[in-house]
Amino acid sequence: MTVHCTNPPIPHQQTPPTNTPPSDLLRRLNPTHTATNLTHICALAPSLTEDLLTSVDQPLSTRRCTQTGRDYLLCDYNRDGDSHRSPWSNAFEPALDAAAGEEGTKPSEKVRELEVRMNEAVDVYRELYYEGGVSSVYFWDLDDGFAGVVVLKKG
Repeated sequence: MTVHCTNPPIPHQQTPPTNTPPSDLLRRLNPTHTATNLTHICALAPSLTEDLLTSVDQPLSTRRCTQTGRDYLLCDYNRDGDSHRSPWSNAFEPALDAAAGEEGTKPSEKVRELEVRMNEAVDVYRELYYEGGVSSVYFWDLDDGFAGVVVLKKG
């Protein structure tokens, strides 16, 4: 006689679904580690990187422009792939691979002039009213004009 013993599932232990979206997983993890967890998930599933980076809110982080030595904020509005465009030099850091056809989205010359002036004005405002921190202004062209965003991070 053969006896087969199987343990019945315990009601409070459920197997998590295997098709849980990574963004749902990130909501369940400690929010103070969002950037690190997002990096790890993107490394595990590179095909999801673009969707995750555009749908998951991350704390603002800063980078120093290698050409000007000025700090700027990293956000969706200046991101192209894994690179971010500096509002001070208009260059992507790390540099995009031009040989692979990666040029990045940059504002037209006229809109870029406005972006530079607005960055200078907001930088003065930030220093006067926030007494530190970092600010960045990003403009982009639209079919019928342009749009922009002002991003501030207190020090």
